[in-house]
Amino acid sequence: MSQSAVEGKSRDSKLIENPIRFSQSKLWDLQKNYFNTMGIQAWEKDIPYYITNNAFIGHHYAYLVGQLLIDWSKKYPKNTCFHILELGCGIGKFGFYFLKSLMEFIERQNIDVSFCYIMSDLSEKNVEFCRNNSSLAEYVQKGVLDFAIFDVETDTDIFLKNAQKSYSQDIKEPLIVVSNYIFDCIRHDFLNFKDNQYVSLNLGLKSRFKNFDTKEVKYLNELRFDYSFEAINLDEYFEDKHLRDILNEYKTVLRDKTALMPIPIAAINFFNNINTLTNHNVAFLMGDKGASKLEVFAALDEKYRMTYEGCYTLLFNFHLMGEYVKRLGGDALLSENNNDFQVCMYSLNSQFDELPNVKLAFVEHMESLGPHEYVSFFDQSVQNAYRYSAKAIITFLRMSRWDPDAYAIIHDRLCEIIKAMTLYERINIDLDLKKIEKNIYNLAMGFDVYNLLGLLYLHLGDDDKALELFKKSTQAFHNSGAGFVNCALIYEKRKESDNALDYYKKAYTINKSDPYVKRKMLMLQGNALPAMIGPLFRLSLVVVGIVAVIYLLAK
Repeated sequence: MSQSAVEGKSRDSKLIENPIRFSQSKLWDLQKNYFNTMGIQAWEKDIPYYITNNAFIGHHYAYLVGQLLIDWSKKYPKNTCFHILELGCGIGKFGFYFLKSLMEFIERQNIDVSFCYIMSDLSEKNVEFCRNNSSLAEYVQKGVLDFAIFDVETDTDIFLKNAQKSYSQDIKEPLIVVSNYIFDCIRHDFLNFKDNQYVSLNLGLKSRFKNFDTKEVKYLNELRFDYSFEAINLDEYFEDKHLRDILNEYKTVLRDKTALMPIPIAAINFFNNINTLTNHNVAFLMGDKGASKLEVFAALDEKYRMTYEGCYTLLFNFHLMGEYVKRLGGDALLSENNNDFQVCMYSLNSQFDELPNVKLAFVEHMESLGPHEYVSFFDQSVQNAYRYSAKAIITFLRMSRWDPDAYAIIHDRLCEIIKAMTLYERINIDLDLKKIEKNIYNLAMGFDVYNLLGLLYLHLGDDDKALELFKKSTQAFHNSGAGFVNCALIYEKRKESDNALDYYKKAYTINKSDPYVKRKMLMLQGNALPAMIGPLFRLSLVVVGIVAVIYLLAK
């Protein structure tokens, strides 16, 4: 937290809650309050989002869902409209890439299938941001995108804001639930398994500061935790018989071992609610920080109880969720990889052997090169892109599915080598750059890729294309002066002084402390002398300094 955020706060700690059963802790409500308070600023300030908001993951999820639609189209009547519910849409960037790829998949495969994608979030601020985002307007107009305010922990029905329809009363169609980083940060119980018995971990909360606001939460990292332990009887602790049966089976498997066992209470309740709502016609595609193998939980130590990554998260138990779904008559596709970010699928209306297309797609695509593998390579490229050849750059951009952030990290290297590329390489990179531009999502945070692309075209001498991109930069990043200054420079080059001055003025309103912009404005307004006084004065100081040094050395 910044120093300015601390000012005026008492450093006396505040007791929020003594240790209580994990699933009953106020922590879960505080996290909801945080997301409701901050809206998309949560992603701008604290929440890491690239791994689940890039063109690669959007494409791969869309491919899996497309294969599921092919399988389901043989199971359901031809006029069925399949609904796809995204939980926790946040900034909307994942949904943008998903929809783009799914529409392309359906067109390529020539599938006669109807669908409606529902972006949902518990925060009305996030939903309204997505509803008003120009990058998503095309899909709203085509009738394939709607929005809903939906709380995974409490809501049992889905109300579509645009269509003004409720799922239970007006839709009643098969549902596909898509989620990323949702179930690891909502209500859990937490058990330790030791000496062949379960012990409940209870959670107490304090704040570092006495006046911590539990309603308008802005800084979750101010929280501090106290833990206590309590021996339990499973039959009395959990009402859900399926859950008790699974945990009793775990006791046999884990005999004489120790294990940390987060219990996904909210996820279990959600699965039951959505199963009832859809009359068992539902499938799930879930990405989360978690583990799909029971032995992983037996290898954890206490530092894995809870981690802070912009909000507080637990390791999601995909294995337990799979066992639970099977007891509801469904099936699970669990990852064989031990990645930090795992992708798994669940079905409550079919066994996956009855869904051959999606089963094959999951094994062949998600397991061999999924989101975790891609982002690992992305992170390595951040460090090593300065050495990439033209072929390596083209390969990386295509593997990323022409992700704008992927372009951002190779931009400097591309500017260095693009003029030396072969004609064949230039033809290829020109095609890739067009696809990257089309993949830019309207979000004024992160890399300003419009501006970066503009700089590349400026470097290549294509001022018209550069100006077009710089103008798009001013629209997408209206609080940044870079695009405005670059527009002004091109207009200056063209001797269009009025247009140049207009853009310098816009840049000046954003950053009035920029001496370069101020000097340019004065010069274009005919005040060349005042504009030069500052630089000349600074130059004279440098000259005086050099002369003084020479004089002292001569003495």
